[in-house]
Amino acid sequence: KLEGPRVPRDERRRAQHNEVERRRRDKINNWIVQLSKIIPDCGAESGKSG
Repeated sequence: KLEGPRVPRDERRRAQHNEVERRRRDKINNWIVQLSKIIPDCGAESGKSG
C-alpha cells in the first residue's frame, strides 16, 4: 500500500475518530467513578497495579 502525503480529508477523519474515542473513554471513566461511589470500599484507583 502506497502512502502519499496526508490529505485534509484524512486529517479530518482522524480528528473525528480521536474525538469519538475521547468521548468513549470519558464515558467509561465516568461509569467507573459512579460505580466506585456505589460499591462500598471500592476506590477508582485501588485496582490498578501499574
